[in-house]
Amino acid sequence: MAIESGKAPLVAFLGLALIAGAVTLAWFSSPATLQLARGERGLVTAVLESRTFGLITTRAERIEGIRSVTLLRTATGRSRTPDTLLFDTTTEAVDLGRNQQLFAVDYPEIDSFLKDGVSPSLTLSSIARGRERIRFVVAQAGFLFLLLVGLGVEWMVVRSLFGAD
Repeated sequence: MAIESGKAPLVAFLGLALIAGAVTLAWFSSPATLQLARGERGLVTAVLESRTFGLITTRAERIEGIRSVTLLRTATGRSRTPDTLLFDTTTEAVDLGRNQQLFAVDYPEIDSFLKDGVSPSLTLSSIARGRERIRFVVAQAGFLFLLLVGLGVEWMVVRSLFGAD
């Protein structure tokens, strides 16, 4: 399939937009891991990691001195906003955003870990649950599709510019 010479820049831009969309989708569909470890004086340290494709760490955050965890339920009328998970530290309540909120459904397990005082560590993954796993798999399939189509479009542009038919 040949591309008219005047339309090559537009088609090249379209290919780059598809590749950029694929990268953006991979970035925002990164699963998270929560690692809780018991430290000195019974206080717990939490490490939240976000990994692109579940492999490459893109974001790592740490919360020190956790004493307890709170789940704020925020149901109002017909609409319902998601529950909010807050870690209560020695200085303040901490909410690090999306990655932390992925674990709101794991509140009972996190709360029992913090209260038992015996277990040395707990590791949870956001894609261990069915709904998040399905979201991750669909997003990765979308990434692969967009990337392959974008690379194909760029290949067509390169072939048309260098006269290979």
